[in-house]
Amino acid sequence: MKSTFCTFAASVIAFTPITVSGQSAAYADSAQWARYQPGTLTGIVRQNAPAWLEGLPAKGTVFAVGAPSPTRAEVVFLGHTRRMPTAHTQLIGGWLRARQLDSASELAQYTREVLVREGSHRYWLPVQDETWANTQELWVPNHQIVLLVQLVGARIVDRVPDWVFLVMTVEPAS
Repeated sequence: MKSTFCTFAASVIAFTPITVSGQSAAYADSAQWARYQPGTLTGIVRQNAPAWLEGLPAKGTVFAVGAPSPTRAEVVFLGHTRRMPTAHTQLIGGWLRARQLDSASELAQYTREVLVREGSHRYWLPVQDETWANTQELWVPNHQIVLLVQLVGARIVDRVPDWVFLVMTVEPAS
């Protein structure tokens, strides 16, 4: 099956250099996090899905990289983790290269994903190993947390998107 990798114009227009490194919740109030606005993962998906799916063939795989959309999203951690799938690693690598970051060293820091629920939607989200280790006390199964996330993009197979957001840091829910 043929795969296509594309970058949407919005990601170029909205390009802002980012620092991708593990941060603990203690740093979540610093100036670098000020651009993360309250929102929802589902809201970002709804905002991007129509443009991303328009014109795609009914069959095939597309890796779509989008604008980061820095967001503070309140979610419930469901207590499950998994090894990061190869498709997500490929998508994150493309996203990092599009931002001219050292994708090999940054990718090495992502080995797991966490399962969260936002409303009726479930998402597997990549978390840097350092962030996971530094915020362990916040990852309590079935408890709300606030994740500061950036949209990476989606792996779209036969017009069905698998959305990928990077967890940049974690805060306790209020």
